[in-house]
Amino acid sequence: MTFEIWIAFVFAASANILAPGPAIVLAIRNGLSLGMQKTIYSTLGNVVAIGCVGLAVTFGLGAIISAEPKILSVLRIMGGSYLLWLAWQNWQRGMISLDHLSEDTNDIKDDAEDLNYSGNAGTDTDSIATSFKSSRQTQRSAPYLFRQSLLVGLTNP
Repeated sequence: MTFEIWIAFVFAASANILAPGPAIVLAIRNGLSLGMQKTIYSTLGNVVAIGCVGLAVTFGLGAIISAEPKILSVLRIMGGSYLLWLAWQNWQRGMISLDHLSEDTNDIKDDAEDLNYSGNAGTDTDSIATSFKSSRQTQRSAPYLFRQSLLVGLTNP
């Protein structure tokens, strides 16, 4: 390998590492909206997808695509279509609020008190904090998060 090719590889690899791909953007979105514990399942899906792609390359996917370039075009169209579908779904759900990212219930209680919540007599800030915390997070199952991230990783064009 010549020095020029090595430098080109370093620049290409650096750009690839610094630019977040769809799987990383999905992990960030899941982390912000669902918390760290749920994001682990999304991360595992991405790791399995990277492993599957690595195995496919190891077993000769590159040679098959070189012999039949239309396969690559079909894979790109399928992957791009899936990513557009995910983007549409996220757009329909709306923006993620970054106002209350803390998982600590005490911070949520402080927020409820700061809002001068004037509820019924006997309403304590613990119940307000619990209802606020549950209302701000969309619950997703672990298998759903794993499958979603796996599909994003496998169909990444």
